[in-house]
Amino acid sequence: TIFAASGFGDPAVRAIKLSIDEGMFKPQLLWEYKKDVPMMSSFLYKDPFLFYVKDDGTALCLDAKTGKVIWRNKLGGHFSASPVWAEGKIYFISDEAETIVIRADDKFEVLARNNLDELCQASMAISGGRIFIRTETNLFCIGHK
Repeated sequence: TIFAASGFGDPAVRAIKLSIDEGMFKPQLLWEYKKDVPMMSSFLYKDPFLFYVKDDGTALCLDAKTGKVIWRNKLGGHFSASPVWAEGKIYFISDEAETIVIRADDKFEVLARNNLDELCQASMAISGGRIFIRTETNLFCIGHK
């Protein structure tokens, strides 16, 4: 299944199944959700959920099989970066470099909030137990030595 969104033109979040018939790809629309479409950030798929954040700071969890909204909550701020996953948690970062950590679950629960007070439009990276955050002027590495 391919998950795609277009916040421009005909805004929608879509799930598309691709099959091959006589050497040709045949797309099949599985579901479509025309509200709460992100303009910038990418999806985070963690079976069985699809997580994302809209530019206006609205975070969503959809059922990846049906497109049904599981939860929808305001994080606050403006968002360009995509969410990332590590150890059962989802990490969001706003354009103002406020990180919001939630449980990767069907229940919305904020676990932590931290603010770097800088401009940040890049997605975080996680590697080796460390979180890397690139802001307009700095690169932060958060984690154990």
